[in-house]
Amino acid sequence: MYIITKVMDFNQIEHRMKLAQRIRDTWRESRDVRDLVTILQDHTFGMTRDELEKFLMETIAPSLEQAWSERDASEQKLAEKERELEEERKAKKQAQKAMEKAEKENEALKKALEDERNKNKTHVRNTYGSNSRRSCTAKGMSADKTDRTQEKDGFNGNPDKAKSSDAVAPVDTTGEGDKAMSAEELKAHNARLGMTYKKAHAREEAPYTCNRAAIPEGWEIWDDTPVYHTLYDTQTIVVGRKVEFVKIRRKVKAINRETGEEYLRWEYKTMHFPFEGETLKKDIGVDAEPSLAENKPYDTRHMPGMVPGTSTTPGTATKITMDHFMCFTPINRQCEVFKEYGLKKKRQGATNWVHRYAELCRPLYDRLKDRVFKDDAVLFMDETWRRLHLPTGDRKVYEWIVGNKVEHCILYYYDNGSRGKDVIKDLIKGRKIKAIHTDGYNAYIFLDGLGIVHIACTAHIWRYIMDWYNATQSEDARELLGSIAALYAIEAEIRGKSPEEISERRGSLEVTEILTRYKAKLDVLDLKLDSLPGIGQTAVTYALKLYPNMKNWREDPDYEIDNNFAERGARPTAMLRKTQNHVSSHKGAEASCILRSLIETCKLWKVSVCEYLNKIYTAFSVGRTDYDNLMPWCISSFS
Repeated sequence: MYIITKVMDFNQIEHRMKLAQRIRDTWRESRDVRDLVTILQDHTFGMTRDELEKFLMETIAPSLEQAWSERDASEQKLAEKERELEEERKAKKQAQKAMEKAEKENEALKKALEDERNKNKTHVRNTYGSNSRRSCTAKGMSADKTDRTQEKDGFNGNPDKAKSSDAVAPVDTTGEGDKAMSAEELKAHNARLGMTYKKAHAREEAPYTCNRAAIPEGWEIWDDTPVYHTLYDTQTIVVGRKVEFVKIRRKVKAINRETGEEYLRWEYKTMHFPFEGETLKKDIGVDAEPSLAENKPYDTRHMPGMVPGTSTTPGTATKITMDHFMCFTPINRQCEVFKEYGLKKKRQGATNWVHRYAELCRPLYDRLKDRVFKDDAVLFMDETWRRLHLPTGDRKVYEWIVGNKVEHCILYYYDNGSRGKDVIKDLIKGRKIKAIHTDGYNAYIFLDGLGIVHIACTAHIWRYIMDWYNATQSEDARELLGSIAALYAIEAEIRGKSPEEISERRGSLEVTEILTRYKAKLDVLDLKLDSLPGIGQTAVTYALKLYPNMKNWREDPDYEIDNNFAERGARPTAMLRKTQNHVSSHKGAEASCILRSLIETCKLWKVSVCEYLNKIYTAFSVGRTDYDNLMPWCISSFS
């Protein structure tokens, strides 16, 4: 239009602009210079029609053609952009609808769960001491308050002494006032509160009489009242091996530390003297132990076949441990099973047995830890939660899973329920670790500055992206999943091959191209992160954060593409969490870690857990302390 303004003599700006608009519209419709000549011939300086047409063809027409071509291209790009935005809006709208639907379903489930909980709470409240007759009638329950009140802990058994309100007055155990209880009532009350526990009692007992004639010369029986200690041996039924002990004493010489004079004092023992041919060792299956080959006298602390600190034989200890940590049977249910076997045992007593088994196995646990964290170890690490039930309330605690695939070992570790990075620092302190596989938990970030190769789990990234794809059917998510699937296909091809072949395949151009394409797609998605749905933003952010450590698995054939070795190790903990609900103390959680470490390591070494536990408990019962020979990988040394 600059050329037109230069040639034409327009005196008014408004007239000039209208004329320019008319020229543009005419050119856009016809693209013919003759039409422009018709418009402009009245505004020239005496030019003829042919001269004006020639002038327009040389000066104005090319500029107008280029301008309209650029405008058409710009409009076409704008239309394509609008179509892309419209598709994104539709996808976002679909994702939003899916999320709203999922939220509604989630809210409905929460409401149903809350209603069920309230229903259970109402049932418990009305069962244990509610005095509301109308509420009981509404629930279809008996309005008899006396029976329900007697079921409450703290009630002394006398309905006349119960208050009219829900709360039952605390029982006075001092023996004063109207609330005083008799000795029998107090004993029953304390047992109901869990303060004392009834001793174990077997339905069937096998007596072993003490041979008093075998008492050595110089000893005499000072109290003829027999003392009995019972071993509980699990067979078809639980048999109580009732062994008779006698209290004996003798006079021995002693020296007074102050005066240095000799004097005679009594030495006391509680001993069992077996008859010739006594079959106790054979009956409980420990007669093959060399140290128990002969029927020698023994005291109550060294009964043949007794797991130290308990009243169980190796067979019973093996059954309790396996049922609890392999079959995931809670202790209280085991006590019900034992009751059917003919053994009455309280839950707390059986729990104490399990704690004692763990303490006996602690030296084995320490040696297992040293093997897991040996020099240049390639570790797999994860953490999982459990519920700790304390008098002050429930709380979530964590235990750590550390695996060493090369050594076929797995370790469960508990540090007062902590999930902080200080636990990891304590575990690897002073140890030369080569690499650690982990997930994206932030506590592992400090590993990058310790000279340890930190390998992020690709499977965790895949789960985040798969959740995104399942929720929105996004093509971007499917493309990322395709790249990860290609990497896993290559890993499946080289599984079981030599280290040289694995290193060559992982370092190939094909793997490099897959990772480059994967990273480029993440970078593109990061630029338009705000346009992605929330679940997509989470997946992309997580994948970008872990990418620098995710590709480290290519550096060594001993490294893995994921952390599944540790993830599989968390399954027993998850089963315990589902079947046993909670642990009641830090000691119980630690005992669980010790015994499960040995059990899961046995599985990795393809060793019979039953055979292993029975043999180590038998070894403990005879006082063996050669712990290096009692490890799962040395089970052949037992025979």
